[in-house]
Amino acid sequence: MDQNNQPITQQPGPVVTPQGEKKVGPIVATLIIVLILIIAALYLFASKINQPDTAAENSLAAGVQASDTTMSQEDVQSLQDDLDSATTGLDQQNF
Repeated sequence: MDQNNQPITQQPGPVVTPQGEKKVGPIVATLIIVLILIIAALYLFASKINQPDTAAENSLAAGVQASDTTMSQEDVQSLQDDLDSATTGLDQQNF
C-alpha cells in the first residue's frame, strides 16, 4: 500500500524478470502447443481422406442390385455408349 492507503496496482503488460528481460518460456510453450494441434489436425484429415467410404459403396451396391432386375439391355448399352464417348481422348492426356 502507498502513502494514501491505496493498493498498488500493476500495469498490465509483458512479464518482466528482475533484470528487465522478457520471459520467452510462455511464448515458446504456446507455439509448441499450437504446432502440435496443427500436426494432429493434418494427421486426422489425411487419415480421413485415405479411409475408404464403405457406407457409400454399400448403398451404391444395394442400389445397383435393386435396379439390375429392371434395367433392360438397351439401357445398359446406352450407358456404355455414354461412358465410351466421355472417356474418348483421355489416354492422350495421361489420365
